[in-house]
This record gives sequence, C-alpha cells and structure tokens, in this order.
Amino acid sequence: MNCKRCGSDIVKFSLSEGARLQVWSLLNQDVTLFAVKKLIAFSYSHTDSKRIISHLSSEYLKCSKCNAELPSDKNLDCPNCKSFNHNEDLEPIFSRRFCSLLENRIYQYSEKKSYLFWCDGIDHLPSNILSLTKSNISLNKKI
Repeated sequence: MNCKRCGSDIVKFSLSEGARLQVWSLLNQDVTLFAVKKLIAFSYSHTDSKRIISHLSSEYLKCSKCNAELPSDKNLDCPNCKSFNHNEDLEPIFSRRFCSLLENRIYQYSEKKSYLFWCDGIDHLPSNILSLTKSNISLNKKI
C-alpha cells in the first residue's frame, strides 16, 4: 500500500493510549521533529516514523495535507488531494473543543449569576499529557 500523492509506502502502526497522547500533543504543537523522535523511541525506524507523521493529522477527520473533511474510515486517501491519511482519533476527550465549550459555560454561568468570574481560556495541553489517559482520569478523578 502506498500514498498516491507522494508515492511513499504506508507503514502500519499501533500505539498505546499514552503513546498516542504524546504523539498527538507534539503534532498539536507543530513540533513534528519531536513527534518523529517520539515514534523512534517507541521502536519505529527513522524512515517509518517520518512516513507515519507525514500521513497523520493532528485533527481527527481532517486531511494531513489539505485539511479537507474526511469520512470516518481509517486508513484512506483524501478525496481532495489523494494523500493517504491514517485518520486516527488521537485527540483526548479533554480537547481544544471541550475546553472551548467549558470556557463558554463558565462565562454564561458568571453572566447569569452576576458574579465577577473571569475565564480567559483553558489550556487543553496540560504539562503532563499522560494525565489525560482514561486510566489516570478514572483512578485519580482529576486532570
């Protein structure tokens, strides 16, 4: 199997939840070099790591090259640019979308109750990204 856009061979990969979160956080911060190094630390070769990262989007259901909307299938070619996408749901539940909704709810609550609460944003990337794993949240009941 290879990418129709760049012609490179597609590498199959699977990661644990913690490893997926670490790779996702690096992609989300636009530090792909460190994402490649993280995959190398998880026993992938340098070439395979670069191929995985170049075909992996930081946002679920978005093409890694042209940001076009993708169907919910895993491992597919983008209908727009023909680039292969792993299309993995790497994003944790406590994501940018969730934090935006939470910020909005805090604002609505403070406005409704006439309190002087202020929320200028909630960081969706905690300093310890592994605190977002489902097992850690269920064990500690906090993020």
